[in-house]
Amino acid sequence: MKQKISRLLLSCLLIVFTASGAWAIVYGQGGYENYGYNESTAWEINSASVLSKVRDDVNSGKLNYECYFKLTKDIDLTGSAYQKWSPIGGTQTSIYDNPLWTTHFQGHFDGNGHTIKINISEILTNRNKICNGLFGTILGGSVKNLNVSGNIEVYLRESEELYVGGIVAYLVAGKIENCKFDGTVTASTQTTTAYKTCSGGIVGYAGWSYHIFSIKNCKVGSQSDTTIKATVSRGKPYAGGIVGYLDDNNYEGDTSEVSGNYSRVYLEGGNSGGTYGGRGRGEGIVENNTEVDPKEEPEPEPDPLEITGTFKGATLNTSYSGSATVTGGTAPYKWTKSGVPTGMTCKASGATIKLSGKPT
Repeated sequence: MKQKISRLLLSCLLIVFTASGAWAIVYGQGGYENYGYNESTAWEINSASVLSKVRDDVNSGKLNYECYFKLTKDIDLTGSAYQKWSPIGGTQTSIYDNPLWTTHFQGHFDGNGHTIKINISEILTNRNKICNGLFGTILGGSVKNLNVSGNIEVYLRESEELYVGGIVAYLVAGKIENCKFDGTVTASTQTTTAYKTCSGGIVGYAGWSYHIFSIKNCKVGSQSDTTIKATVSRGKPYAGGIVGYLDDNNYEGDTSEVSGNYSRVYLEGGNSGGTYGGRGRGEGIVENNTEVDPKEEPEPEPDPLEITGTFKGATLNTSYSGSATVTGGTAPYKWTKSGVPTGMTCKASGATIKLSGKPT
């Protein structure tokens, strides 16, 4: 009797399993054979350690195919262990590398509305990582529904191009949709040649040759003031609210597309713009519907207002002179005089007021 009940429960369980779809599997915890091949079987990412495992397997070539991931929790990468975060999708070591030779992220990443907090601060002394961001390079893959907040500051002390993005550094081809970034993105190079330094709120550099890419409905600076900065000792710095630099040269009939909102975004760079900082061939569609704010430094608080000087007691029919000077506060100063004795004059000039004469 017990065996019949057990078999009946197992049959019901199998029916429920079949009807509801596959069980959720966290990446790295088994189920490799039957998971990750479509959205319904997407591997789940629920911690910083699992995200790092995905990154390591992508960059080693183990996941160099079209696989699916879904974020199920907010993730914090602001600890010191992640300060020199190696991006998902590897990185080029030189602009002369063919982008098709490097290990890209080719899968599909659904942020599921969750947020990844980052704090990347790195000084590079060689050309081993010219692409920096949460994702390094993407070829044919996609990222959607992902929020990223925090700071990404990368300084390259080498003659080479540098791409830094809030979501992805270099979008060779693929799609970025419904993503948000709030924080700071800084790309700075110390170069002796005229290379590009590209910094973007969503993507640092987009496009290569005739590859098609799409950046749609992304938002930058929607939750907090955001700064996108690109500096270079010699060369061309590009800073863009959505994309640092666009290289959208497409085949006839094919079109790359960029659209997004940017508010409370402050741009610093020789070539800067709300949607993109620079553009190569310029055949794709670029759309935006929010004005970008210029870089404005906050007004400093004025020093406390202080008045120094001495007005001593005066004697009738005796010459008198006294003065006072004001410091602090906010110039120009406005003086108001009242109750001046007969025979006396009161004159104000700038920060000083003088009282003189012979009271009668």
